[in-house]
Amino acid sequence: MTRSFGRHRPPVVSVNGETYEGDAAPVPLTAEQVARVRFRTRWRGLDPRHVAAYVAQVAAELRRRDQSIAQLVDELSLLK
Repeated sequence: MTRSFGRHRPPVVSVNGETYEGDAAPVPLTAEQVARVRFRTRWRGLDPRHVAAYVAQVAAELRRRDQSIAQLVDELSLLK
């Protein structure tokens, strides 16, 4: 099924040198991928500073989550 976006096109995002359109982004997403995302700018687009701040916040949260998972995996392996 092909989606019709009319005048509105899905977002195009560049991650690690690869371009993804719409919901075609790779999964799972790493903190480094999030930190490197760059969005196209438009005349009436979002404030790039706010977008960059939010992306940095999401990347930091992903790093924290990944560190917690790694720590739990280490603890679990010690208990086995």
